[in-house]
Amino acid sequence: MNEALAPKPTPAPVRKKRSGCMTCAIGCGILLVLVVVFFFGSIFWLTKKGEFEAETTLLNAQSEFFIEAYVTKEDQILVEFLTQLSNVMNQQNPMMARYPFLAEWNERGTRKDLQKLLPLKIEVAGSVAEEDFRSSVGFSLYNNLADLAFWFLKRSAAKKEQVREYEGETYVALEEDSGDRFVYLALRDSVFYLTNTEPGIQACLTNELDMDHHLTFDALAGVDLDAPIYGYATGQSISPQLLAIIDIEDPELTMLMAPDFLQRIAFFARVPDQTTLQATLDFYPLPSSDPDRLLQLVQSIKENLEQRENLNIQCVIQQETYRTRLDMSFLNMDETLRQNITVSY
Repeated sequence: MNEALAPKPTPAPVRKKRSGCMTCAIGCGILLVLVVVFFFGSIFWLTKKGEFEAETTLLNAQSEFFIEAYVTKEDQILVEFLTQLSNVMNQQNPMMARYPFLAEWNERGTRKDLQKLLPLKIEVAGSVAEEDFRSSVGFSLYNNLADLAFWFLKRSAAKKEQVREYEGETYVALEEDSGDRFVYLALRDSVFYLTNTEPGIQACLTNELDMDHHLTFDALAGVDLDAPIYGYATGQSISPQLLAIIDIEDPELTMLMAPDFLQRIAFFARVPDQTTLQATLDFYPLPSSDPDRLLQLVQSIKENLEQRENLNIQCVIQQETYRTRLDMSFLNMDETLRQNITVSY
């Protein structure tokens, strides 16, 4: 038989190619799973709630002014108060009026976000005479995200040689718009620090004063330290500009708002219910100052506040031997904001 005409044997099927496709598919599947795990794992890591403890304070002997706001998980009335104020401002959004379910969702989201932040501590301190301003914000949300953001900030600042160190602590010098001045930013133990002087940021990062320091600090004597907001003003931070905020321009009164008449002004505030803010101002005159003139000053502040149409406020004055106290209750704060705040969208 002619070999050319003989039937050729059928070649065996090639299985290696199919096996290779299966291997590729499995590999792609594993890679996809790893990508998904990495993606959601990264989100969990970035948004994981950390533990923040308000262990230190910016308060120091050179501070001419100090303000602290410290909100904990136990301050649920304050959380409801802040939620209510946020909702009032959001009510001006036309989208909320058109779609009511958005307003309900936003209210739940605001309350949830505020609770995640707790405990939250904000401090502001400094000296007017020394032009020294210091502030800090500590919170218990997105700690890892904050670390990552600060890492990128340092990496960018390093290119401009704006990353500096002091006793093992790192901070960043950021140029202001003018380019000839700097502000200083640092992150330590889930607390952001911002100052306008380099010695200020260095002092913040090496500060070892704990919160018990408030208990024995003279300028906070007589202050309710259990209140979520409190502080004081002394020295050059007591100025007529404090009266200008409420439009008191009487020269005889404004001259009393000065360090040569007042030794210090202390204050604290709390929220007894969801729509009321209670605040107390304590005015401490110098021993040589006339208490009757101080009473006249406080009465003028009281009258000015009570005559304002945009405020629903009740004030009570208590004159004592060493101080004059002004107790204020701001009522129906939600309605006050609704009538006086305009938000553009």
